[in-house]
This record gives sequence, structure tokens and C-alpha cells, in this order.
Amino acid sequence: MLGSEALNNSVDWLVQQARAEGLSAWTEETVPHTYWRRGEESASIVAPLLPANCTAECRQHPLKIVSLGFSSGTPAEGVQGELVVASTFDELRALGAANKTQGKVVLLNPVWKGYGNTVAYRGRGAQEAAEVGAVAVLVRSMSSFSLGNPHTGGGGGDEDAFTPIPSAALAVEDADYLARLVQLHGRSVTVNVKLVGTGAGGAAGAPKTRSRCVVAQLNGTDLTHEVVLLSGHLDSWDVGQGALDDGSGLAISWRALALLQRLGLRARRTVRFVGWAGEEWGIGAEQYWNVHRNGAESIILAAESDSGVFAPKAWELTGTVEAHAYARAVGQLVAAAGGVGAVVTGGEGADIAQRDPSIPGVSLDTDANAWFRYKGEWDAEGPAGAQFQGDYFYYHHSTADTMSLLDPGQMDAALATWTAFAFVIANVSVTFPQGNATVRDEAALLAALGPPPAAVQRTPAVCGPDWVLPPQSPPPAPPPCSAGCKKCVSPFAWVIVILSTALATATATRWYTLRTLRGSRVPLLAPGREEDAYASLLTADDLATDALPPPHELEAAAMAESAAPRPPITM
Repeated sequence: MLGSEALNNSVDWLVQQARAEGLSAWTEETVPHTYWRRGEESASIVAPLLPANCTAECRQHPLKIVSLGFSSGTPAEGVQGELVVASTFDELRALGAANKTQGKVVLLNPVWKGYGNTVAYRGRGAQEAAEVGAVAVLVRSMSSFSLGNPHTGGGGGDEDAFTPIPSAALAVEDADYLARLVQLHGRSVTVNVKLVGTGAGGAAGAPKTRSRCVVAQLNGTDLTHEVVLLSGHLDSWDVGQGALDDGSGLAISWRALALLQRLGLRARRTVRFVGWAGEEWGIGAEQYWNVHRNGAESIILAAESDSGVFAPKAWELTGTVEAHAYARAVGQLVAAAGGVGAVVTGGEGADIAQRDPSIPGVSLDTDANAWFRYKGEWDAEGPAGAQFQGDYFYYHHSTADTMSLLDPGQMDAALATWTAFAFVIANVSVTFPQGNATVRDEAALLAALGPPPAAVQRTPAVCGPDWVLPPQSPPPAPPPCSAGCKKCVSPFAWVIVILSTALATATATRWYTLRTLRGSRVPLLAPGREEDAYASLLTADDLATDALPPPHELEAAAMAESAAPRPPITM
């Protein structure tokens, strides 16, 4: 968590790991911040005692809670009050106007309508409840499903001003139980909430400190000032391990650079990794963009993976119609090499959202409703021991966010897709189109793009991979090896094939990209000048394909690479 010793140690470790891979690596400071910490937390129903109508062995009923970020604390004895339940802010304000909330504990129990449509109750709940005189607020956890684990997150205060009253997230089951007691059965329920020691960390009046983001990069060969940025965030909430949010996204972003370095692939443009510190507090990228917004370099694309890493489905892109045409041409290349080449609208992330809006933004769309391929093993019926993964928000900001959720095969597939797109865009001569997004709806975008030209067709001359991406549940069995193949291509070799293909067919890719742009319904070039523009973009360097081995030699090298022993690429 931001400001903690664990985060500080993680920053040092990641810099060391990046340098050990031969990457340039350093740190950059965040904006100043204080240190919020979690104390001892508990809650219980103190009246009525349970079981109902008991005369002996009566007990208080414990409630499963977790403090919300930036919550203020309570005295050692906690705060106590009669419970008032509201499903909406309007309902809460009406209860306040009727003088039914003064000195009470408020439970906000909204109907789950997706994270984006529900999270305001967590973010504004403490402020809204304080305004109607409540002494504490409990908020139904932001989760689509629960097994009794409450989900934390920012509670509406910030690192300069903690919440006006103590605030905690309540497990979905307990929220439903309390709502039934109060609203359905008309019971009077008294609740005690203890958040002892929650609030500012460090000595009283201590000055603000700065945390550090990690930066690593591979310099480009000639267009070094143009940067393709891949990122994830280092910080997490402290209740779990932060494997989904955002250890997995951080891993594929920095391992993309390590993978290119190990393969000896250097793009024309610089490929940069940033590990943000402070995303959960909303300050992770503020200082970085302040420093780099008007620098000599030009960030041509900013990507952030921060939605967990499951089976990859597509690149999500926020950009101009021209940018989408370009990206979908690159996607055709990646798909032809056996990867995931789909591109859809919607690429954003909390940290890259602070960039200049003319810079295209990218995120990774993954299928949380997929299946674990347990230990990568298969049997005749499919994946051995396959388990349904559920949804990202089953685990988000809770004790359930652990390494046990991550599937190695899915991580490999996501790494391959993330790396392949970034490398091709960093290496192609035509700079990725810049400009504010004009179309954000997928249907409107497709209408603007018009019918796409025929896809570039290519079948790699290698045997099928020993695993496949699971596009549906349960995932299909892997394809059989081709005749005479001693060993199917490993995921690592598959990445080599994708990237080698990108190099070997660079000129064709540029022609295809331009043809896609020309086929769009957006006036990109003056009538009659299309061919002149194409010729000017195909420079002598673009046509110097003699410097590259033919595709079959690259693929043979990929096969040899897959058979050669090498240290594992750890996540």
C-alpha cells in the first residue's frame, strides 16, 4: 500500500530485476502524500442479541467488515447507534429530512449495477451520511458475488482529509441480512463499529513523503524520441496480495520489455514500462504526466493493464478512427501469426487517463468468465481439473485477491498479445495516429471505418502450439501436432514466431495499414494523391527487406529457441 515499507521494498526489487535483464531502469517520484493505515477493525449487532428471543447463551452477532480507504478511526470502544438502511442517496436524504438519521449508523445497501454504476456509494457514502448526522457508515461491498469477504477501496476521503465519519465496507451477505431485519421485519437493530487505530500513519504532524514509480525502457534504434508506454500499478490495497489488482497487469507490462530484450529485438521507437505508485489513491501518475507532458520526447501510445489478467480477448483502444484502422491492421498481423488480434473501443486506465487526451490509450480486454487450465495439464475431455474463474469483481480489493487466481497459460497468452502489439507499433515506420477520440461507440466506429479489406493471410510453418486460448467455457482441446513434429511449439516460442513475423512482413503490414485507412470513410488523403502518399511513406529503409532473414529461417530459429534451455520468465 502507498507509503508502506512493503511498497518501498517492492520498488527497489523491481528496479534490480529490470537492470538484471539488461534494461535501463530508474525511479521517479510521485506527488507528496501522507500515509493512511488500517487499524483493528470489527463490527457487531449488539441488539437484539441472538438467537432471536434467547434467554440463555445470548450473543452479539459479528459482522464482516473492512475499513474503507481514508476512513477516520473510532475510539477504543467504537461508535454505536441504531441502524438505518438506505438503498439510494435519495432515500438517505429523505430519511435525513425526516430526522431519522441523526446519531445513527447508516447502511448503504445499493443494488449492484456494475462497478462503474455502483462505486459512487463507496466513494461518496461517508460524506452523504455525515451530512444527515450519522455517526458511522457501512457500505455494501462493491462485488457481483460474495463468499463472505468484504471488499475495500477508496472511501471518499483523500490523503489530505480523511472521511468525516468512520466508514467500512460490509460483506454482501451481512448487508442483505441487516436489510432484511430492518426493512422486511421492522426490527430495531443497534450496531457497534470499531476502527481502532485507523487513519494517519506515522507521527502526528509528520511531513508528507513521496513514493516512487518504477521506469524501465528499451531505447529505439532511430526514432528514440517516440515512446510506446506499457504500464501497470505497483501499489494495492493491503487486505490481499494484489495479484489481480494489479500484480498481473504490472507483470505483463514489464515482462514485455524483458521478453524483447531476451529475444534481441529492438524496435525503431523506444518501448517504456512504468510501474505506477499510488493508483489506488488516485495520485499514481499525476507527477509523471506533469513532468513528461511537455518534454522533448513524444509518447505516441499509453497502455495500462489494470483489470486482471485472464484469457486475452482484445486490445481496447481510445483514439481516432484512423488509430483504430491502424490498430486493426496490426491486429490482422498478430492474428495471422496465431495470436489474439481483435481491437475494440474503450481503452483506458486510471493512470493513463491523466495523459494528454490526444495520446491514444490502450487497455487489455480479458475474459474473466473463463476457466483455469489447472497447471496447464490436459486430458482427453479437455483441461484437467478445470475450474470456473468467475468475475474480476468476485476478488477485487478483498482477501481473495491472491496468486491462486492466476493461470500461467493465460498469463503467457496475455504477455504474447501485449508484447506483439506494442512491438509492431513501435517498429512500423508510420507513426501511430494521434488526436482526440472522436468515436467511442463500437457500432459508430465500424460505420466510420467501412467494410475492411481482405485480411492478410499467413500460416506459420510450425506445428500447432501445445495449448490454445480458451474462447469459451469449457475451452477446446488443443490442436494435434503436425506430422513429423517432435514437440509442439511452447508459448515462449509462439511469441517469437509472432514477433519474427512482424519483422519479416513489415512492408506488407505497412501497405495493409495504409490500404485499411484508404478504405475507411474518413477523408485522410486528398483525392488522386493516395499513391503518392503511399510511396512517400514507404522509405528506402522500409523496402530493405534483404536485411531480414526469410520467414522460414526465422521460424526455424524460433523452434531452436524453444528447445534450448533458458531461465524461466518469472512473473
